[in-house]
Amino acid sequence: MDILANSSGIIRNLLRAPKGKSSSFRFFLPTQLLAKQADPTRDSHAFQLREGDGHTFNARDVAKHVVVPLNRQNGSPLGSSGDPYVNNPLRLPGLSPQYREQQADKLLWDSLCEIMDGVETNDDPEYVCSLLDQVLLEMRRLIEELTIQYAVPQRISHPVLMEHIREYLIPKTGGRRLHAVCIALLRTSGIIGAYMTRLAAERLTLPTRLAGDRRI
Repeated sequence: MDILANSSGIIRNLLRAPKGKSSSFRFFLPTQLLAKQADPTRDSHAFQLREGDGHTFNARDVAKHVVVPLNRQNGSPLGSSGDPYVNNPLRLPGLSPQYREQQADKLLWDSLCEIMDGVETNDDPEYVCSLLDQVLLEMRRLIEELTIQYAVPQRISHPVLMEHIREYLIPKTGGRRLHAVCIALLRTSGIIGAYMTRLAAERLTLPTRLAGDRRI
């Protein structure tokens, strides 16, 4: 359990490393652990499939076709790489102390070796699952912290605004888009927050074409 507890700090520090530093290694843990969880007979140290060795696997394919799409679907908390194992730090047969001198971050390499040694020594699917849960939990925390920047003009004229609103309201959405527009206008004007805390929409039970009816 000491190794497992120590791994938690390594996982947190690795996934939160500044973008550009050890970026390929952010994909390493989810890739290796996912492959090990899917097939416990595979060696979690392996990067490349070796002919005649049934314990190795192609980690690049797992990363590119499984982990990268998952990462992109959730705002890219691991970074923007589309093929992380093609980069130099991971273009090796596998994770081993013998490749330590080729690494810019030798302490990180040592930590990853320690984690994967623990995986193979324990040889327990529950242990692998616990490590993978830690990785996914940290990814979720990163996703929750993401700030999405939308490209919007700083200023817009009233006629242009009205034209955009008219185009936005063309599709039939049962009032949902009109509801969104109303909330945006009320928030912009400061009404929401000053005079109310929330705005809810309800289905109309009366004809919607009654004169003066502005409910949504």
